[in-house]
Amino acid sequence: MNQTAVPPDSEQLARNLGASVFVSGLFALAYSQMLMTFRLAVPSLSPTPSQLVLPFVFVLTSARFLIGNAFYLVRSGSVDYRFWAVDVSVVFVQSFILILLGSTASVEASRMASVGFVQFFVSLHAFAILSILLAFVEHRAKKLHWCWLGINAWVTVSILLLWAWRVDFYSATGLAVVLAISLVAFAADTICTLILHGK
Repeated sequence: MNQTAVPPDSEQLARNLGASVFVSGLFALAYSQMLMTFRLAVPSLSPTPSQLVLPFVFVLTSARFLIGNAFYLVRSGSVDYRFWAVDVSVVFVQSFILILLGSTASVEASRMASVGFVQFFVSLHAFAILSILLAFVEHRAKKLHWCWLGINAWVTVSILLLWAWRVDFYSATGLAVVLAISLVAFAADTICTLILHGK
């Protein structure tokens, strides 16, 4: 019996749609974890500025990875299925780390946990570096990958250096530093994506 082949455009559309639903679902779960953690930390819903820092850093970071992952999966949906499957696996791991990041998005939760917000924050960026290097190995890297590599490497090295200096990331000063790093990374990521989109 002859089977009708799926036109390439239809296959690509199905991949892109599936990727969008997949990424949206995982990020929705990460945000729900963050909101649950925030409500437990601030039951009165009258947060202090320091209690707002980690949730805000989470929003900035997840926005960067949501936009980057959605963009990346849509682009990879038009190439070999094996590459697309690898990219989906990478996004899944990043989203899982974001869920853990959301579950520690309060000073109280991070101080009580054996692995806190900053550790997951560093792990997320370190894994992003490995996934970008994989794109270079597979000869699929674009100019935008160089920008992403630089941003993630800068964030990772900055946090590790502060860690080596025994900075208390959950003190007022430490929170201010984490917030500043996140703001710079978000701004740089946004500029790179706008300028180098498709390059």
